[in-house]
Amino acid sequence: MKSVFKQLSQAWQNLTNEQMLAWHAAANSAQGRSVLGTKAKITGSNLFSRLNFWVVTAGGSVMTTPPALTGVEAPAAATVALTASTMTFTLADIPSSITNLKLVILASEPQSNGIRSAYSKAAAFTDLQTPATTAINIKTDYDKKNGTPTAGNPKVFFRYFYVNTATGEKSADMYASAKLSA
Repeated sequence: MKSVFKQLSQAWQNLTNEQMLAWHAAANSAQGRSVLGTKAKITGSNLFSRLNFWVVTAGGSVMTTPPALTGVEAPAAATVALTASTMTFTLADIPSSITNLKLVILASEPQSNGIRSAYSKAAAFTDLQTPATTAINIKTDYDKKNGTPTAGNPKVFFRYFYVNTATGEKSADMYASAKLSA
């Protein structure tokens, strides 16, 4: 993640004045959110970094001019099945067109029964996924990054969303949780 932001910082500095002005103009019509969730103005460099982060993370090239933003529909509800030997993530439905669309799944470390919500602790642990209504096996990647859920820490909290890999746009976050079952 740090290497992507370093690349984007250098790319911003290499933009022409006209390109920077275009990003600033695009930022005037975009909205951001502060860490407290209130609406906030964003700068051209912030918009450049936000959108290009997902484009570069998905393997694309840095966009030097702002794309036309059309919005990204939020994913449908997800079901997460969690046992000692499996962890699968299944979307109830997907958009009719998934061109340039990727699913990002973030998860918390295993949590104890007393924890009611740990969505804010969710972090990346697997590659971007192609949206599908079939079960996505995430156990190996999850266990490697976060450890295996146990009877003492049986809960996992998920945050997931879509990103458009052509424009860098992100959908609204969706939430799911799972508890280890026998």
